[in-house]
Amino acid sequence: MRRRRVAAADEQPKQIGTVGDVNFPEYDGGAVYCRVPESGAQTDIYGGDCFIEYVEIPPDDLDFEDPAARWTVYRVDLDPEVPDWVDLKAVAKYSDQRPEELAAAFVSNDPMERAFAYETVAGYHGWHELDQYPLELTCPEVEERYGVDLGCYRAMQSALEEEVERLADESSAQAWSTAGDQLTSDIEDDGFDPESIVVEANFGDAKAINGDLLVGPRWGEILGVKSNDLWSEVGTDKLTDWLDKHGYEYLDRKGGRVPSEEGYADGETAVDAVAARLELPQELVQKAADATDWWQQEIPHGTSGHTYVWAKKTGTETEEARHRPRARRR
Repeated sequence: MRRRRVAAADEQPKQIGTVGDVNFPEYDGGAVYCRVPESGAQTDIYGGDCFIEYVEIPPDDLDFEDPAARWTVYRVDLDPEVPDWVDLKAVAKYSDQRPEELAAAFVSNDPMERAFAYETVAGYHGWHELDQYPLELTCPEVEERYGVDLGCYRAMQSALEEEVERLADESSAQAWSTAGDQLTSDIEDDGFDPESIVVEANFGDAKAINGDLLVGPRWGEILGVKSNDLWSEVGTDKLTDWLDKHGYEYLDRKGGRVPSEEGYADGETAVDAVAARLELPQELVQKAADATDWWQQEIPHGTSGHTYVWAKKTGTETEEARHRPRARRR
């Protein structure tokens, strides 16, 4: 093959046709390009700078959005000559042509005829014999190179939406599980110990107790669970049992439904979480996030939930204390 000619500054590659499947790079196929002057003068392409970019898609066992998926791009110059390494007789027999027909296609004035000749050779020998140093591109790189939508980011964007919703639920659960000044004052006026207040808030799958999304070390020891377990995984049955046992009263009028609340999710936190869950590079997930029209550093998200409140009246004995044997007086 002859060395590729360096294009002049006023020349740009223009697609003049396709080989293989026209719906490349969704399927195996490619484009034929020629560099011609910007003025459009194209009286004789013979000998001009034309080439094929043939794209092979990832194997069938990989989805396009799979981080391991790669597209192989072969570049073949369409020099108007018969490659000296090609066995014309063998290739012509394979393609049901006469050798002289194939040879004529290689030197045709029409670059598309030359392209079909090289495609025929690739069908016999494989594209790797025509370009032994092809490009290996990721799905987003293929989308950018060819201006197509392969859905590279859709799986990541769906995961980001779920993560934003989860983080917003957690944000609201934390906020609403903290007893404010008004609630504390009202409970104290009703004769309850304000230091004993326990508020549970449920938003979506997120649960928080007194502002804590995790079962902290104290509650972990009390309830007999790991201190880093989520409330949503542990459940609150053990908590309710413990509160009842220790003299807490459920104040049904102090909690209630929160019909509408705007929680917030940190964009960087969401990207990191999705990257870890999908085992993808953080940079790739960030590109998927930036490709949405709603992404920002602090993302608002509507949610709703319910709160539950317990407290102890001052001086209330626990069930353990009530059943503990009293010491006899002497």
